[in-house]
Amino acid sequence: VRKNQETPYLLAYFVCSLIFFCSLDTKPFTVTGSIYYINDVFGPLMSFFFALVITKKFANELMTKAVVANFALFLIALLNLNNYVFLQLVFAAITFVIALWSIVTAFQKNQADKGLALFIAAAIGFVLIELNSISVNITRAEYFETQLYFLPVLFSAQLFVITLFIFTSQIINLKTEYKRLATKDSLTELENRNSAYNLIENQVALAARNHSPCALLMVDIDHFKAVNDIHGHIQGDIAIRLVADELKKCTRNYDVCCRFGGEEFLIFLPNTELNRAHEVAERLRMKVTDLSKEKVFGPLTVSIGLCSYVFDLDIDANISNADKALYQSKGAGRNTVSVIEAS
Repeated sequence: VRKNQETPYLLAYFVCSLIFFCSLDTKPFTVTGSIYYINDVFGPLMSFFFALVITKKFANELMTKAVVANFALFLIALLNLNNYVFLQLVFAAITFVIALWSIVTAFQKNQADKGLALFIAAAIGFVLIELNSISVNITRAEYFETQLYFLPVLFSAQLFVITLFIFTSQIINLKTEYKRLATKDSLTELENRNSAYNLIENQVALAARNHSPCALLMVDIDHFKAVNDIHGHIQGDIAIRLVADELKKCTRNYDVCCRFGGEEFLIFLPNTELNRAHEVAERLRMKVTDLSKEKVFGPLTVSIGLCSYVFDLDIDANISNADKALYQSKGAGRNTVSVIEAS
């Protein structure tokens, strides 16, 4: 879960950008015979904090170190070279490339992140054009005096567009996380009961309209209390996740898999005949036992109850039918699949 680690750096970038923008028309000052502008300080800081915003946003520690190293090399070069403007643009180009790479290689990206990547790519193109069009030895005065006609547009746009993209991305990430917390079981990443009920209701409405058969399965881990008592609750959690993972693998993307209780799971199979649902149940039962043989708590077995979904009954009544079938499996010695006629 992202913790918005980029927020302090975003604030620093925002402040530096405001100072930079407000200082565009300020006159240069002289220190020890050399001409300086306020933006000589805040220009590189903008690039530095901007790159940190991106690398922190995607928790890329390697790229964060690359940003810091690039800034350190830039400062060292300033002590030994006089072509400040050219060095600053080279520093900005490398910094933008690092930031873009952090987004491109990120595991999870939303639409705002993709827009931000396009914006950075455009910024890289702009800097490269600048590097190609200016002299390596151009002075500060020459550069800032000849470039002022587009700098206000460039940096005011950069300030607001980047801020918009990043804050939008943060909002999207927060909404996604809140939705996940509200609908998913934290241990297994299966649907929780409330979410499963909503999904099943939607699927049932569609199936009833199309006269498509549906099936319900109740799955229970056999002798689960013994797993916790003998091997501990951590191993018990591993056992639950193992079964949950197999539920996902044995079902389709649009099937509904839910952690119904502690060690009990519910599966809703839309557009599925009873015999096909029985095949899914048997495959799940055998896979759980096979994959758990080498585990500390293994081998695990599961009991499964199966019934056709009756559209004239509500969800709870249908689940009750599947539960009755599950108790038949328990009564038959466990590690089996039982089918009950829906009533």
